Amino acid sequence: MLYNFCHDSFSGFVSLCRQLAAQYVAGLTKGDGVLPDGPLTAAVGGTVMFTTTVTPPETSFLVVSWSFSFNNTEYIPIITSTSSDTINPEYEGRITLDRSTGSLELRDLALTDSGEYSVSITPNGGFEMRGFTRLEIRVSYSLPAGAIAGIVIACFVVVGGALGGGFYIYKKKMLKKSSPESRIHY
Repeated sequence: MLYNFCHDSFSGFVSLCRQLAAQYVAGLTKGDGVLPDGPLTAAVGGTVMFTTTVTPPETSFLVVSWSFSFNNTEYIPIITSTSSDTINPEYEGRITLDRSTGSLELRDLALTDSGEYSVSITPNGGFEMRGFTRLEIRVSYSLPAGAIAGIVIACFVVVGGALGGGFYIYKKKMLKKSSPESRIHY
């Protein structure tokens, strides 16, 4: 009887551990409700906001940590924020962390910023929450309004010059035909 109780308890424990492990792994791949489904896309030189879905607590989070991986294996720390912030020098001046939600803004984007981003948030008196998302950086081929205006003006100048030159040549030929010297008299 004791054997059955221990065996059943152990089997129940193993089953519970499997369920928890499955939920943990699913949380790692799906963001566990911490980040919306990705991927996010942004343009070179632009800004992206990694917005968490976490409700701001009454007291600050104990730890908020963001990391980056371009190959999905090795993660590079971006920022770890506790009572003070530890920022990777590569991200100095390019990031803003909202400590109340754990959201991260990344500015001055480069093609090398494409990859997977990970956030880990530990609330005061709670369990760590993790989320993952991908960022895809695209090259933007748009021109500023001033450049477009310059191109339009240049086109008008070229077309106007061509029309004016064509009219001048036409008028010169017409004058030549109507002049008395150009007429042949027999």
